[in-house]
Amino acid sequence: MGKRIPIDADELKVQCAGHWPEILRALAPALSEAVDAYGRGEKARAQGVSCPVHGSPNGRRGDGFKLYKDADKTGGGLCNSCGFFPSGFKLLEWVNGWSFRETLEAVAEHVGYAPSTGQAHKPKRPAKPVIVKAEINEKDEQKKLYFLKKAWAERLTLDHPDAEPARRYFANRGIPLDAQPWELANVFFHPDLFFEKRKGKNITSPAVLELVYDTEGRPVTLHRLFITPDGRKAFGGQSKRAMPYSASRTMSGGYVPIAPIYNGVLGVAEGLETAMSVMQATGLPCWTTINAVNLERVNLPKEAQWVVVWADYDRESGRGQEAAFRLQRRLLEEGRQSVVLFPENLGNPKGTDWNDVLVTKGIKAIPDQDAVRREFRRLKKMTA
Repeated sequence: MGKRIPIDADELKVQCAGHWPEILRALAPALSEAVDAYGRGEKARAQGVSCPVHGSPNGRRGDGFKLYKDADKTGGGLCNSCGFFPSGFKLLEWVNGWSFRETLEAVAEHVGYAPSTGQAHKPKRPAKPVIVKAEINEKDEQKKLYFLKKAWAERLTLDHPDAEPARRYFANRGIPLDAQPWELANVFFHPDLFFEKRKGKNITSPAVLELVYDTEGRPVTLHRLFITPDGRKAFGGQSKRAMPYSASRTMSGGYVPIAPIYNGVLGVAEGLETAMSVMQATGLPCWTTINAVNLERVNLPKEAQWVVVWADYDRESGRGQEAAFRLQRRLLEEGRQSVVLFPENLGNPKGTDWNDVLVTKGIKAIPDQDAVRREFRRLKKMTA
């Protein structure tokens, strides 16, 4: 095998400036729709497209994705749920699941990268390993940290008298807090949180907050579910958004641990409402991963040896099914036991999750602890 050419990330960044749309299209075909929108002009770019990783429940709205205005220079983009990706490197890491080294090498090969040789008679130095430099704008970092700390300081527990909108929301979804087998951890309420600016005016709303941890178990950001005072989604498909977080961390593969692992048993699901529905029906803990990409990549503690994947059934994209099976395969390769449980197809145009089952058919339509045990026994026989 030939020697790897040392890659200077800063030099490569300069070579890519002005060429990122074509680079993104070539190395991540899933970004083609966003690149096309970017090429059609500002109005199309700003409207956004479906997220290239988890899709979007409302087509081009809500959970949508778009490239930055200066994406030709930076390659950056954002998803309202998954977060901000300030450079083309970060964007490719996220979409393709690459390490930063893999991303550098793929981009370098595509653009025909050649390291600068410096002065003609400069003596050669031994090749150094590629050093990954996080592309951090300190001003932006401080701004993101300020708003995260502010929201965190203003959070209320779900049993606070002023947290009634959150309690109403969960009750409206068939998952009242008093029916949960555990007091929810890492889930809070904010009485009046910033949503976005419209025509120069700050739009705010009550919100449910989830503290998201990364694959190393470190807090990364707060995921927001904006609700109305009477417990409904405040902005339709746009109601769920992650707060911007440090460029030095990633939400990919992250999770929200809302209950303790019980005797090595743990469930995982995409949405908070699904996880709560499962806990209510089974009495077993279930963590939320926010979306399908995190479900697929989630790095669970070693204590979780018996993992139930409570999958979404995505009728159009099949993304929920794909993510669930990929997670199960990885867990089995790690020597853990894992089963995947899918909800009944209720005929919803876009798909079904376990909260839909609870609301539509009642709690008995969700497998209970005995049913879960039978699934693990069946898995044991199949793998014996």
